[in-house]
Amino acid sequence: YIGVWKKMLIQGSSRTNRTELLIDTYVELLNNGVEASEILVLVQNSYKKETFINKLKKNLKINHYENPKIYTFYGLCYNTI
Repeated sequence: YIGVWKKMLIQGSSRTNRTELLIDTYVELLNNGVEASEILVLVQNSYKKETFINKLKKNLKINHYENPKIYTFYGLCYNTI
């Protein structure tokens, strides 16, 4: 899996399955023991955040996990300041 200190940026045009790739990678990291607090996900808007979280919950093999750090850019700024 991706090491704890590695960074990943997913870019692409519309309809390139970026969200599915990101969810698959996120689920793989969690299922391999990486804490959700060590993973930061930035999404475009609050609708995309809600969609991401709902898809994430459907794909997880584990029953319990801590609150994921999934933010919009503005949400990240608001929660940081």
